[in-house]
Amino acid sequence: TSYRVGANRNLELASIAKSLLACAKQTNTAFLLCAKMNREIERNGGDVREPRLSDIADCGEMEYFTHNAIIFRRNGEPDHNDVLSIDGFIVKARSGRMGCLKFKYHGPSMKFSTVIY
Repeated sequence: TSYRVGANRNLELASIAKSLLACAKQTNTAFLLCAKMNREIERNGGDVREPRLSDIADCGEMEYFTHNAIIFRRNGEPDHNDVLSIDGFIVKARSGRMGCLKFKYHGPSMKFSTVIY
């Protein structure tokens, strides 16, 4: 779908999400849609809180079409083995449970491993 310059970004993202959902249903596959976070989560005076679905930039109507949403957040810096601790917050789950997944990420090999659910 083409949009004129200056068209509403929320509508454009909603159209993309709707198209991906239709394709996923048609092909019986899952799609991963990556989106950036808005800056509001950084402005709360340094207090660390769990991210919410509304923290995704321009999420608007896009969240209607998603079945699941996970927001990843890194914890600190990589250790001496280049392993980084990452939390995956399940902020939307149509047919599952909400919660937090704990991951370890090894940068040089680009591999994730689940630690705790």
